[in-house]
Amino acid sequence: MTLTKIPLYCDGEKSSVVISALYCEIPLAVLTSAPFNLVAGDEVKAKIAAHNANGWGLLSELTPNGALI
Repeated sequence: MTLTKIPLYCDGEKSSVVISALYCEIPLAVLTSAPFNLVAGDEVKAKIAAHNANGWGLLSELTPNGALI
């Protein structure tokens, strides 16, 4: 599994975003270009990890249901 940080769309460093956002959206154009290169029919699942002054937290469990491209 490759972990890729996408700060432009999921930037936890901006406190206003962290406090108000309940989810993160990544445009399809990003997922269908490098480094992801996903194609129609691919399933996307995610793991997340938090980062703060103490460092990185543990990765979450893999999402049980993926989203189809």
